[in-house]
This record gives sequence, structure tokens and C-alpha cells, in this order.
Amino acid sequence: MCQISWATAFGRKMAAMRSKTGLSDSHRKVVDDVEVYGWHFLGVLPEGDRPGWGYTIGLHETHQHPELIVFGLGATTMHKLLSNAVARIEEGIRFADGASDDEILERYPATFRAVHPMWFPSMVGYAGWFYEGFNFPLLQLFWPDAAGAFPWEPACNPTVAALQPRLFLADPIAAGAAWLMEQ
Repeated sequence: MCQISWATAFGRKMAAMRSKTGLSDSHRKVVDDVEVYGWHFLGVLPEGDRPGWGYTIGLHETHQHPELIVFGLGATTMHKLLSNAVARIEEGIRFADGASDDEILERYPATFRAVHPMWFPSMVGYAGWFYEGFNFPLLQLFWPDAAGAFPWEPACNPTVAALQPRLFLADPIAAGAAWLMEQ
């Protein structure tokens, strides 16, 4: 039996993606970033009452780690938080459902929760394109309010809670994501 290394398999995947005809500039940017940096950041701007969000593409491919998503901050800040998390992953830290980390945010812990798969198509569509489906793990990075409370805690500032849907829940109302059903 012939076994190929992960690096060989990754190289083949990148070559196959690069060779697709009609690859748009934005799709090519995703492939280039994953190949060069190991991941790509995609930001979605806020619209009306809907918060913006940002997520990684490629971590599962390059680091065998769940992809990450964060909500409710400016694009630059979300990119910085995800960059901080990726730096921790590159140091050998593995985040999982329920994990916390004190080095991603200044002065506050960040907490991770596994995103329910029902949210993948509406939240991380480009990652679905990259992986040719939604068969990858996804963790939501949560940031607390100024008092240290997270969105699922009753004491959390309502504004902070509204900016971070709780996508570990499947019910849109309980998740604070009814706005997704209105699209």
C-alpha cells in the first residue's frame, strides 16, 4: 500500500484548486492565502440589525484544526482576534468546544463553542466552496462584555449578547439569530 504525506496531499489539493478554470479573483485569493499563510480571513460586513462576522478558511486543511468564526466587532478587530488564535494554534494549542484562552484578547478570556452544522451554509459559504462541502469542524470565538460575562450568561450586557449569536444552538430564536431566517 502506498501512503502519501499530508504535505503531498495538500500540494495536490492546492494545485487542483488552482487549475480550476474560471476561478474568480476572490476564489484565487482564498487559495493563494491558504497556500502561503495557511489560512484566509473572510469578513462579512454588518447590515441593518445584523452584526458583521469574520471567519477562517483553511485551518482544517493546513493545521487539522477547526475553522474559527467571530461576530460583532469591526473587520480589523475580528481579523486580529483570529490572527491571535491562529498564532496560538501554530504554537501547538488546540481549541475545542468549551475551551477558553487568556492570550487571544487583552484583559479578557476568549471562549470557544462548536457551531451547529445547520448554520454552516448561511455563515461560512466560502469555506464550503473551499472544502467542496461542509464536512469540517467550526468553532465560534466568543468575547465577553466588560464585566466578563458571555452572551449565554444572564448577566451579559444585552448589546454584547445581541452582537454574538449563539450558533452552538440549533434554534434560531434561542441562538439570537432569527435575523438569519429573515434573509
